[in-house]
Amino acid sequence: MSVREMIANAKSEGTSAEQMDVVYAIRRCRNRHPHYGPSVRELSVELGRNATDVYQKLARLRRDGLVEWDENVARSIRVVGD
Repeated sequence: MSVREMIANAKSEGTSAEQMDVVYAIRRCRNRHPHYGPSVRELSVELGRNATDVYQKLARLRRDGLVEWDENVARSIRVVGD
């Protein structure tokens, strides 16, 4: 799924550039380690942001239907459609 399609399919309007940076970071991390997703800490290092900020962006992306993860499984963050 292309980035434009992802944004068009998002449940709320206005996916920010910073949120899309998180999506790209997830994809980069999963390309490096295809068998598991990144942790919030790994994403925060990748993006140069604190973990709380990254988690808030992930929560918004999850609400918008762009990313998903299993609360009971570590390293399960993934982009929907990947």
